[in-house]
Amino acid sequence: MSVLVTKAYRSSEDQGVLRVSAIEEELELAIFKAGGMIESNFGNLSKISWTRSSRTDKGVHSLCTVISMKMEVPEAAWVNDMDGFALADNINFHLSPFIRVFGITPVTRSFRARHDCCTRTYDYLLPAAILGIHPDTVPSQVEQRVTKFRSLLHLFEGKHAYHNYTIRRLYRPFPEKPYKSRLNDRNDNDTSNERTDKPSTTTSSIELDFLDEEDIMEELPDVLASELVDEMVSIFAEDSRRGDNELERSTFTLPGGNVTDLKAWWLPTPNESDKVWSSHFRKVISFNCGMPETFGEAQFIRISITGSSFMVHQIRKMIGTAIAVFHGLLPGDVIPISLARHSRIVLPLAPPDGLILVSNDFMPFRLPSVHPKKSDIEPNKPPALRIQEKHPKLEMSSAVRERVDEFCANVLMPDISPLISAKSSNWSIWIMNLERNVKIPESEIAEVRAAWTEWREQSVRLRQMKNQINHHVPDLSQNDRVLES
Repeated sequence: MSVLVTKAYRSSEDQGVLRVSAIEEELELAIFKAGGMIESNFGNLSKISWTRSSRTDKGVHSLCTVISMKMEVPEAAWVNDMDGFALADNINFHLSPFIRVFGITPVTRSFRARHDCCTRTYDYLLPAAILGIHPDTVPSQVEQRVTKFRSLLHLFEGKHAYHNYTIRRLYRPFPEKPYKSRLNDRNDNDTSNERTDKPSTTTSSIELDFLDEEDIMEELPDVLASELVDEMVSIFAEDSRRGDNELERSTFTLPGGNVTDLKAWWLPTPNESDKVWSSHFRKVISFNCGMPETFGEAQFIRISITGSSFMVHQIRKMIGTAIAVFHGLLPGDVIPISLARHSRIVLPLAPPDGLILVSNDFMPFRLPSVHPKKSDIEPNKPPALRIQEKHPKLEMSSAVRERVDEFCANVLMPDISPLISAKSSNWSIWIMNLERNVKIPESEIAEVRAAWTEWREQSVRLRQMKNQINHHVPDLSQNDRVLES
């Protein structure tokens, strides 16, 4: 039966994008031991249509990762237990206390957690001291500092190119390279004349639109998936050696093949070696923060961000950039400039300790088409609302939410609160590195700012010209109707 599993985990320094597989291996083993999987399917998640709503960076925590799969369940599994707590508790018996299943719910056969998840919401718990807020700070100054920081976060909202906030090469199409399926590999060993040669498939059209919080492995052939894993292993091994507290620095190739260590530059024409693709564009629906909160000795600002999907490091780089602008280490216009597809800017990466996946929003279930009678259709009701009523939507029940809140209060927050306190050594080192390395030379940012201003003005002129042309184009449909009459 197709089911939906809601789980949470407390991450650590050795868990993340690659270690998520280790967490899921433990969950898969627990489901197998609990009788939810037959032995022939164990070890091969594709056989049970296993998909997840989100993946997370190294060191990022989750309170609501949703997994869809085909599970072996008793016929009366949900009798007097609509949230599947008994099934969840059987699985939790075989899990470590830092990984928990909150509930199991039946879903339609066509439901896929990754594809049907339309928005993800993350919270980032930022130490209040980073914004100069302490327990003895007067309320007026607290409100002033929070308002200033909130205005910087709002600049990221909308659909933009966030190529400066990720590892760009991970979201470009793979180079054209023929690959062979396992069936073709077997056919290569077949010497019979009955074998039919088929044209090789290339990967130039595959774009990595969902590498971070979303699972991409199911979208790629085995050969490409293994290449991507190797690529990510090298990237995160480099991150581990460098340390997350250090700023991301590297060399870049400019047009003509010149390697530079500039921190900001402008590409007036597309550069094939550093091209921005459609997969670098994302939509941030809301980016906000509240007033200071406390947990134990930790005082923090809760930053909440909702978007359709996020790339590797995107949230942490946006927050790191906002902090740098807040402290005057980067100019205020660096955020809108960095969102232009022609800009290339090296930006700071905030620590992962306080980043938590807190919720997912799903599209309504796809149910069999039923043509309603005309008498059943309410003409004054919007079509979208009628569709939502006919197709129920997946939502977390209050009972499951209580379990989530309990895990957050008793397991997650006690573990991460020392990491987000004013005494945290991680943040002290990060701020020290930020002040030392993040500043962009005035000559570089001035040149980029001038190019960005000219580009924006040109875009406005082109838009005005297009509107004028459209305004003067006659409506041919009206002329046709006149001729017909």
